[in-house]
Formats: sequence, C-alpha cells, structure tokens
Amino acid sequence: MGAWGSGIWENDTAADFAGDLDDAEAGERASRVQEALDALSSPSHLDADVVCTGLAAAALVADAVAPGTAGALEGATAYGPEVPLPPAELVPLRASAAAALRRALDPHENAWADLWQEVDGLDGATAEPLLCLAALDGPQG
Repeated sequence: MGAWGSGIWENDTAADFAGDLDDAEAGERASRVQEALDALSSPSHLDADVVCTGLAAAALVADAVAPGTAGALEGATAYGPEVPLPPAELVPLRASAAAALRRALDPHENAWADLWQEVDGLDGATAEPLLCLAALDGPQG
C-alpha cells in the first residue's frame, strides 16, 4: 500500500480501484463495488490492499446514501472515480457497505490496521471510515 495520507483515497490501491471503475463498462461498475465490499466479509486475515479497496467502495456507497460525504474525504476529488456512479445503483449496497466498514475497522486479522498501528496512525486512518459508517447508519432516505 503506497500511501501519502491516511484518508480513504490517499493510497495507490484506492486510486487504482477508481481507475478500474472508470475503465469498466457502465453495467459492471456497481458489481465491482459489491465485489470489493464482499472481499471484506472474510473472517480470516485481511490483506491491506483488500481493505483499501473495500474502504473506497464503501465510501462511494456512503456518498450515494448521504450526498456530500465524499466532499469530507481527503483526496476524493483528485483520486476517486472521474465518472460518477449512479446513486440508484449504489444505495442498495448500503448494508453491505456498512458491514464492510465494520470489518475493516476491526483490527483483528487485519494487515491494514497493523500497518497503521505500526506508525501510530490508526486513529487518523479510521476517521474517514467512521464518517462513512455514520453516513450509512444515518436515517434511511
């Protein structure tokens, strides 16, 4: 994970995921988001790149559920997808995104959390995922 900040979009893996979404056919984009969320459902050890991709996917869903959420995320404009995903395709992924965020925030068997703990940066790294989780757990629209 090449990171230049602790934000969800401030790493190579999340930026690459955004680029992959931009390159995907329109009908495949939401399923790629779902795949990234599903990858976080594993109870076994999570690779840091899997977490980074899942966090980015969850952030997209959070912004669809609570528009403006992405504006609070460092790097979302510069490194997130250039082509917006239709909110109607992402809102149904709300429960999956919330579950993915909860798993990503669990430091047990989590290489992403281990990396941030090593540099005493876990609190900073969890700030944006917690913001997204609050958006997803907020009132249903």
